[in-house]
Amino acid sequence: MKEQDKVMARDLSKTNVSNMANGEFKAVIIRILTGLLKKKFNVYSFFEREREEILIAEIKERKKETKMKNAITEIRTRLAAMSTKPEEVEEGISDTEDKIVENNETEQKRKKNYGTENRLRELSGYIKCSNIHIIGIPEEEVREKGAENLFEEIVAKNLPNLGKETDIKI
Repeated sequence: MKEQDKVMARDLSKTNVSNMANGEFKAVIIRILTGLLKKKFNVYSFFEREREEILIAEIKERKKETKMKNAITEIRTRLAAMSTKPEEVEEGISDTEDKIVENNETEQKRKKNYGTENRLRELSGYIKCSNIHIIGIPEEEVREKGAENLFEEIVAKNLPNLGKETDIKI
């Protein structure tokens, strides 16, 4: 049909329009105009498809850009969070180190106090043993009778009058 329209348009330009009958002329003009309208519609459709494809490609590109912007924003947020984390970790490590130092100092003081208490007990035990030996009482009796009963016996033996006159309370 397209070739026929081309042939007719060429023929129309070569032929004398005045020799054509009015109906034949009108039919040729209508065919030529119909062909031109079809071509125009085809060109319009082609450009419309091209425009749609360009718009679709642009929309896809904008979506990609939006995704990239969101990804960049997320990365920046994560980087900002990560940059504060080392400071927090260093602060936590510093606090932990301080606590360890305090615990070590406390432990050393506790050990020192424990050692001092043990020495004090030993010295106290030596003094008691010496006092008991001076009086002449064996250690076994101190353990068996208890300190109060033993003290009352010693007072009764060494100070017989003192024990009768007053009541001793310990």
